[in-house]
Amino acid sequence: MTIDKVRVRHSTFDTGSKTVQLVARLGRYDGPILGVASVTRVIDAVDSESVYDFNDAPVPAGSTIAFVETQVSGTGDVYRNLAYGTCDNVVETTGTSPPLSTFRKQRVGVKISGAVSKHYVTIVEYFHTVFGHYFITADPDEIAGLDGGAYGGVFVRTGKVMYAWDGPRPGTVDVCRFFTTPGNFGTKSSHFYTGDADECAGVKLNPNWIYEKIAFFIRPAAAGACSPGITTPIYRAYNNGMTGAPNHRFTTDVAIYNDFTTTQGWAPEGVRFCQPVLF
Repeated sequence: MTIDKVRVRHSTFDTGSKTVQLVARLGRYDGPILGVASVTRVIDAVDSESVYDFNDAPVPAGSTIAFVETQVSGTGDVYRNLAYGTCDNVVETTGTSPPLSTFRKQRVGVKISGAVSKHYVTIVEYFHTVFGHYFITADPDEIAGLDGGAYGGVFVRTGKVMYAWDGPRPGTVDVCRFFTTPGNFGTKSSHFYTGDADECAGVKLNPNWIYEKIAFFIRPAAAGACSPGITTPIYRAYNNGMTGAPNHRFTTDVAIYNDFTTTQGWAPEGVRFCQPVLF
């Protein structure tokens, strides 16, 4: 899990720019520091929010996070807005009158935003028996539908699976999923996946493809390689449009990759992703 952005609601009636720091700690208010973020802005309105960016600081799964906010510079004092607070059952630790010059927790409104990774997801590979195309998905509803015979049962499992994450983690990238524009390749269709931000932006401009969503999160290959013992390679091969429509196959099996790119006429596109090693 990670901390992305945290919003804290507070106010002051003293004008002028202030720098306020928020520290995230593990377990309790004197626990190990998970991350530190600060903002510098003019805080002079009732019910104002400051947004702290922790830049996906890692957090142990299932942990409790305590936040400590401190004004470190600027004119006037910042205090949390008592009239507009959103947490009514927080215990006050010292006096109740602003400014917030000492450690207290009265009616603190805290909101953590941004998706976080909870666990690994399984990417299942299918073969379209009519189109001769390969397809992968990590969507559990889609997997259940295909396994249940959706689309006339033309999608069958190849027996191959891969792994990724269901949310962003430090070092991962968003994987864009695309679908061919209907009618551009006759009756055939295909999906395409990329974790390369530039490639994703380029395909979004290609009229042959429709952007669908972020499919999963995974580590990119660094100079065509993955970190041994931590991740393993996922290769990508392209069918060169031999079926009358584009299709890519993703595989962790180097023997399959070599066979497709040396004897079956597919173009080698190298290591595109690095899947986590599951122990």
